[in-house]
Amino acid sequence: MYLSPEIIIGVLAQRPDLVRYTAEADVFALGLIIAAILDRTTVPFNPGKVTPFLPNPVNGQPTAVAEVMVTHPGYPAADMLLMSEPPGSPVKALVLAMLAADPHQRPTSEQVLGTLRQITNSPHTAAILASPVMPPPPPYTVVEVPVESSEPETWQDRLSSCCAACWRCDDGEEWYHLAGKGPGWVIVLLILWLVVIMAVIIAVFCVVAYMCFCCVLACLSHEEEERVVVVERRTNTNLLGALVAVGTLGAFSD
Repeated sequence: MYLSPEIIIGVLAQRPDLVRYTAEADVFALGLIIAAILDRTTVPFNPGKVTPFLPNPVNGQPTAVAEVMVTHPGYPAADMLLMSEPPGSPVKALVLAMLAADPHQRPTSEQVLGTLRQITNSPHTAAILASPVMPPPPPYTVVEVPVESSEPETWQDRLSSCCAACWRCDDGEEWYHLAGKGPGWVIVLLILWLVVIMAVIIAVFCVVAYMCFCCVLACLSHEEEERVVVVERRTNTNLLGALVAVGTLGAFSD
C-alpha cells in the first residue's frame, strides 16, 4: 500500500532488478501516511486501521495509490486524495507534491521538514494546537498496596520445587502415557516400556527356540525308529536264511 510508482512498476512486471528503494520512495510513503491519517481512510480487509488507497477505475475495489497511478496515468488521483483538507491548504499542497508520480518532482526530506515547520509555526496552526483536543482525565486516587515481605528461598525450597516439577503428573492422564508427566516420570516410563519390549522379544525367542528343539528331537527319534526297523528286517532275513539252510541240509541227510 505504501510503495511508490517507480517501485510498483518492477513489482507488477515481476522484475526485481527494477525495484530500487530510494529517498524519493520514502518521501512518497510518508505522503501516503499523512494522507491516510488526515482522510481517515479504511478498507474492509484492514478494519480499524487507516490505510491509503484509491478506488480502482475498473472495478471500484480499494487499490494501492501507486498502482492506480501506474496502470491509469490519466486518473485524477490528486482530486481523490486529501479531500478532508480545504482548497489552498498548505498541508494538502505539500502532501500532493510528495505524491508526485515523477520521483524527481518530489521535495526532499529536508524540504518536507522545513515546510512542516513553517506550517506548524503559523498563527493559524498555533491556535489549532493550543485548543484542547481531548477532555482532561478524571481525577483518580492513588492507592498504595502493601507488598508482602518474602523470605529468601532456601535450598530445601529449591529442592522441593525441583522434585515437584520433575515428578509432576497431571490429573486426567493415564499413568502409562507420557503426556502430562515430568522428566522423572518420562524416564521411568521409557525404561519400563524398554523392559516390557525386551521381555516380549526374549519370550518370542524362547518359544521359537523351543519349537525348533522339539522339531529336532522329533526328527532324531524318527531316524532312530527307522534304524530299528531296518535292523529288525535284516535280523528276520538272516534267521529265515538260516532256517532254509538247515532244512535243506536235513533233506540231503535223509
